[in-house]
Amino acid sequence: MARNKYPEQTTQKIIDVSLRLFLEKGYDHTTVQDIVDHLGGLTKGAVYHHFKSKEEIFEAVLNSMFASKDTRLHAIMRDNQLNGREKLCAVVSESFGDPAQEQLFIIAPNMQANARFLGAQIMQVQQASRQYIEPIIREGMADGSIQTDQPAELAELLLLITNFWLNPLVFEMEAAQVASKCRLFQVLLSHFGLADWISEKEIARLERYCEMVTQSRKK
Repeated sequence: MARNKYPEQTTQKIIDVSLRLFLEKGYDHTTVQDIVDHLGGLTKGAVYHHFKSKEEIFEAVLNSMFASKDTRLHAIMRDNQLNGREKLCAVVSESFGDPAQEQLFIIAPNMQANARFLGAQIMQVQQASRQYIEPIIREGMADGSIQTDQPAELAELLLLITNFWLNPLVFEMEAAQVASKCRLFQVLLSHFGLADWISEKEIARLERYCEMVTQSRKK
């Protein structure tokens, strides 16, 4: 087999084609052969040279979609015009409002049926809580805008609830159900001075995400 002189271009082409197909058909209904058929001459062997499985392709697609997220979150953390509570609100607004987040709810598999992706999500929650959320909470404790003496535990709680309990990819629910859950979450958050962390704007987004997941699973 001739050596591929442009492996990065080939990898990016696979990612781009896969994202388009995932958006059209969803992850569960897209096969590796579907991807090969839309690559304009690349063989299945060439695809497997770069990725061992469809799961690896999906993970590469996600990495590409969210490539700039760390930069945006670090910018929020460095913003000296915001106190801790305001930074925490900015983080959730940034995360929920990211256009890539909307695409995720279209392309993602049913997390209940995919232990690999569910496990990866747990690891990401642990990492993000320590890297982003806990430092912001500690800043809020120092400036008085967040009331807690358990910053690490609160950081994990916030992300576990938003990434799992309020996530229609994990818990199947209608838009009205996620709104009801958010109201209860707001009551809990008020104890920490964070009642507005999940705003009406974020609730509306979650309702829309629920509808998007329902539609994508009908494909």
